Order: sequence, then structure tokens, then C-alpha cells
Amino acid sequence: MTEQELVRECITAICHKNGFSKPSEMTYRDFEHISQELEEKTGTLISVSTIKRLLNGDFSRIPQTATLNAISNYLGFKNWQEYKITTGTVESKPASQPVAETKNSFIPSITPGKLIYNKWTSYMLALAVLLMIFSFIRSKTSSGVSYKTASFSFKKTTANDLPNTVIFEYDVSGVNADSFLYNNHGTAPVV
Repeated sequence: MTEQELVRECITAICHKNGFSKPSEMTYRDFEHISQELEEKTGTLISVSTIKRLLNGDFSRIPQTATLNAISNYLGFKNWQEYKITTGTVESKPASQPVAETKNSFIPSITPGKLIYNKWTSYMLALAVLLMIFSFIRSKTSSGVSYKTASFSFKKTTANDLPNTVIFEYDVSGVNADSFLYNNHGTAPVV
């Protein structure tokens, strides 16, 4: 049985489950009922026109996965693949192969070599990123010139304790920094 015939069989079973023994005699209102039933039970809205197309087999390509999963869910299956396997009408399955083996045959196998390769690749990538971050931070903090090369001094212009004018002198030409802050101890500026 082809997958197209399987879709028609599934939609016909839904019609029969709702009391419509002759789907060819269903009215628009009957199709609306089927659409509402599908939405209530599966949470997926399938339009009346789509249900008609599926029932009549008027489609050249297999419908979307969400539509196939919804109609198979309505009949109590987990998804469309389970419906195909359980009904035993998957055309590519050999007759001697048990259903349990077919059910898991679509799961790709991962060889241990590929898994190790991916794990080591991830480790190396993480290490490279950490090294780049460390070298970037280190290059930003080490300018090659010490902040101790900066000089700072001040001079009062009056002899009393309350100066009315203070002259600050500093030389920061040997320091590579974007801002300077004077500390309260009267020593070199904090970079």
C-alpha cells in the first residue's frame, strides 16, 4: 500500500469513528464536524478542504507532517510513523522483519569514533576561545610602561594653611591609559 492510500485509509477510519459509514455521502457540515473533532482531540486545526482532499486522495505530495501526525493522533497513535508501522502497511518493510525492529530503524546510529571526535573538537574549541580571551585581557592590562613613570606634584602659592591657589604639575606621557585619578595620599596618580 502506498503512503497516499494509507492517508486515505486513516482519514476514512476517522470518518467511520464519527459515525459516517459512507464518506462519499458526507456533507459540508459533516466535514466541519470532523475538523472540529480533530482540533479538540489533537489541538491541530485541519481545514474542511484539506480533509476532503485527503479523503479523495487529491494530492500529489504527502501532506505536511503536522497534518499526518494530527490524523494519526486522533486514532490513538503517537505520530504518523507509528501509525504506518503499526498498521503493517509500510511498503519498504520486508515481510519477515518484525514490527519492533522496524519501529527503531529510523533512528540514526552514532559510531563511537564520531562521538569522541566531536567531544575532542568541542574541548579544543573551548580551549582556543579561553586562550584568546586571556590574551586579549592581558594585552589590554599590560601596556609595557609602568604607571610608576608618571610624576605628580603640587605647589601652594600662599604661606598660610588655607591656600587660595594650588598649582598641580604632572607628567603622564610615559603611561598608556585613557584616564587618571589622583589618590588622597599625595603620591603618584592611580591609573
